[in-house]
Amino acid sequence: MEKIKTKKEEEILIDVTETFDYSGQSPEYISTYKKWRKNPDNPFAYNYIRNKNEITFSESEGFVKTIPEEKEREVLSRVLYIFGTVLILSLFIQFVFSKILVAFLDLIGINIHNSFLNYSVYGGQKEVMAVMVAVTLLKFCLPMFIIKKTLKMPVKASLPCKLQSSKNLFFCIALSLIVSVLTSISRAYSDTTKEYFSFFNCYSKEFSLMNQAELVIYMFFDIVAVSIMSEFLFHGAVFQALRQFGDLYAVLVCAVFSALMSNDIASMPSVFAVSAVAGISVLRSGTVFTAVAVQITNKIYLFALTIIELSFSDMNLKRGYFMIACFLISIVIAFIIWKTMNREYSLKKNLSTFLTAKQKIELIFSTLPTFTVIFICITTTITDILI
Repeated sequence: MEKIKTKKEEEILIDVTETFDYSGQSPEYISTYKKWRKNPDNPFAYNYIRNKNEITFSESEGFVKTIPEEKEREVLSRVLYIFGTVLILSLFIQFVFSKILVAFLDLIGINIHNSFLNYSVYGGQKEVMAVMVAVTLLKFCLPMFIIKKTLKMPVKASLPCKLQSSKNLFFCIALSLIVSVLTSISRAYSDTTKEYFSFFNCYSKEFSLMNQAELVIYMFFDIVAVSIMSEFLFHGAVFQALRQFGDLYAVLVCAVFSALMSNDIASMPSVFAVSAVAGISVLRSGTVFTAVAVQITNKIYLFALTIIELSFSDMNLKRGYFMIACFLISIVIAFIIWKTMNREYSLKKNLSTFLTAKQKIELIFSTLPTFTVIFICITTTITDILI
């Protein structure tokens, strides 16, 4: 029979795993996540348990009191290290391996070429599409595989799939559409989507999806498959590991690095905002698939804007009407759901840990892999602007 702690015992006992707020998540997630965190052999689990009056003996320092800040700093550094490492690998695949692959295929006579001065790939449509799909799969799947093997977090904790609140699902989708409209006002289309249309020779007023099989296939892959892989990478095991140090911290760190990895300064605000909504959606709905729905909603919206630009002579007017309609409809839906749902703000849960916000931000810059990712992404973005 489990011993019930007295109020005095609770006041002097520090147990970061038990004091963590797991509300809004499924029982399976809670039990699995707790078990992962309480594993004493898990170097990525912040599972500090100490009596405030307890002291330990150190040969160099004598009798000392251990403090939770030291444990938190140590574990957070490890999580950031593996996160930064896999993102560096993803960048290597995107910018280096892809060029080596294309150069090799070009050498053996396949109709595909690239320029080492920029990131453009050109050649046969089928060849380019095949390489783009292969490189995209590799840059997401290989980092996810490494994270899975390194963190050893069970699927029920890393990729929770049981929806706990259908209202939060639709609320977050409506919120993502609001964010998509607001962040697209200055551009009104996705630069990446426009690039795809241009390459597949359909960026003209005579555009027809029915005559562009390669484009349709790749856009389906980009909207659905890439959204799933992206959310599994940024809001899967790494996101759950970062939750140990605060929900708001996990949301913002994943959103910032997701934006940096876009390598497009015009898209960064939109990517950051949508990724932040996706992170919040995981916390509020209890499933990572709400985050996938948020990403798919954003990409469908940007795809629709591009279609409008291609299909109408008075596209500025039509595009404006479409954006206003999406914004108003999503505002109404979000407001109606908000009035009828539990209004507890998820990011207020687990907000404070023993490390300050400043200390946790400093760790990002003092951890070599995460600092390297920031440096590479900023450098490549600036280079792309200059070229």
